[in-house]
Amino acid sequence: MIKADGKPALVEVPWARPGSQFTLLFEAFAFGLVEAGLSYTSAGSQVDADSRVVFRIVKSYVDEALEQQTLEQVNDASVDETSFAKGHKYVTILTDSERKKVVGIGKGKDG
Repeated sequence: MIKADGKPALVEVPWARPGSQFTLLFEAFAFGLVEAGLSYTSAGSQVDADSRVVFRIVKSYVDEALEQQTLEQVNDASVDETSFAKGHKYVTILTDSERKKVVGIGKGKDG
């Protein structure tokens, strides 16, 4: 479909997430590769896509899951910090020890 200004129109289709340029099946496969333990780079090479594309797919689903997550009262919390990437970049992770799930993540290891 071409708009009046000559540019292609983006249409919503039932086999893709709104705003996504990939099918749901493609996204599920890429997500599954990362979930199985492949790095974003390895998963990207498997689906012939850049690692940043795979990261954005995974991030969109993780963001959606976090928004839908209900947080019950946490009675037994654990806090841990870990480094990521190269250098001294840290994240602090708060988990519910009873339910075995992450309830918060913060940048850095201070405060």
